[in-house]
Amino acid sequence: MPVLSPLTIWFICGVLLTCFVFVAWLRTRRQGDEHIRCRRCNYRLTGIAPEQTRCPECAALFSHHAKVMPGERYLDHRWRTIGLVALAIDVIGFVIPFVVLVIYQASGP
Repeated sequence: MPVLSPLTIWFICGVLLTCFVFVAWLRTRRQGDEHIRCRRCNYRLTGIAPEQTRCPECAALFSHHAKVMPGERYLDHRWRTIGLVALAIDVIGFVIPFVVLVIYQASGP
């Protein structure tokens, strides 16, 4: 049974995290379903009074965070934040050390 080198395992982890970043980036542009939702917390606003100005779940003002109407495209900030954090981990933890290691091995003793 072949044993993977630590560099290969490091590279595979970096590729998998990069794939996760790509999926998170794709999920940032969402389309609302058939329910009215809060733009900030994604809470279903079905059944609340039309004159209500705050979300019952997160207390966000609808004047600052408009409601997501059915079928409307919107930016999901949660997935954007998750993607940015994963991208930072990817660059700091996988790409930079990998490049330094490759340059160090290429220069030789």
